[in-house]
Parts: sequence; C-alpha cells; structure tokens
Amino acid sequence: MVSRAMHYLKLAALTSLLVFSFSNAAEKKMVLITTEGDELQLFQNNTWMPVKGQEILYEKDFTVPLPDGRHVLINVDGTWGFVTEELLYAEDLLTTKKVVGKGRATHIDVNIATDKAKKKAFDNTVVKAKNALRKMKKIDYKQVPDCIKRVEKDIEVSEQFAKSSGWTVQVLITLDEGSLLAVVECAHDTTAKQDN
Repeated sequence: MVSRAMHYLKLAALTSLLVFSFSNAAEKKMVLITTEGDELQLFQNNTWMPVKGQEILYEKDFTVPLPDGRHVLINVDGTWGFVTEELLYAEDLLTTKKVVGKGRATHIDVNIATDKAKKKAFDNTVVKAKNALRKMKKIDYKQVPDCIKRVEKDIEVSEQFAKSSGWTVQVLITLDEGSLLAVVECAHDTTAKQDN
C-alpha cells in the first residue's frame, strides 16, 4: 500500500511541475507597427504596450490592417483583438467639415422673397449635406432633409431693396461638423443590411 500511495504522490508532484512549467513559459512576442509608425507589443492575454517604453496616448480605438484581410483592433484601454472590418468613425468619413447652402430671391414683397430664398438655401444645403455623407454606410438619405431641420445650424439673412425690382434676399445656411454628425446620427438606417 505504501508503494501505491508513493506512486500517486510522485505522479501528482510531476503533474504540478508540468503545469507550473507551462504557466511560466515565455509568451510569444508579437510586434505591430501602426499606420502612424508606432511599434506596439501585443501579448497573448490581449493587452498591448508600446515597444521601447515610449508613452503613447491614443484618443480613440483604431484598427491596423493585416495582409490576410483581418484587422487588429487597438483599444485605448490597453487591450487588442482581431476583427474582420476596419473601424471607421463618422467624422473620418465626412467629405467636408462644413456645408454652406445658399439661396437668393427677389420679389416686391419682402416676406415672399425671404421664403423663396430660404427654400432655395435649404434645398442647396440638403444636396451638399448628402454629398458630404456619401461615404457613409447605412444612411437613409430620404431622412436627411428632416434631420437638417432638427439639427443646430447657422442661418444668415440679408435683405436689400431696389425700387426697380423690389426686395432681394440672400440666405446662407451653415452646417458645421457637429451638425453634420448630428444629421448622420439622425438619418442612421437601422434596417440596412449588414455587409458581411
């Protein structure tokens, strides 16, 4: 009986030695070079740190493409993982950071001239905003006019009177980057099919 107990004890000691050896095995070192040229060491526990001890602070998560079509997602919280799609932000997809729609109308009645100029400026703003959003996926472009009505915008109106023609009114509607991003949020199409 003593020999059998000793055999189990030796087997248990050998097993714990093997487990201890594997748990202390050196981690594989993977170095990733970002598109900005930063070198990051990626660890098996899905954390990362800069190579050479440099301090790097990122403001937002980003992806780095790999030759096999996958992307490495680098998170600002110090973690990483593999993803199949590039991480894109709406502000990076805007084709312009500001849209200015212009409208001009002339009429003997200042109110009619103003209404016509505002309509032309609004229609011009819608066309330019749709163009600014053209790289976006999952936007319901039919909602863009209603979304523009809801978001914050700058509206400038100037009036000039001439005896021969009446009132000439010019209207400028300006959507800055924040307003364009609000339009994106408002017009986001949740029913659009996911690209897989």
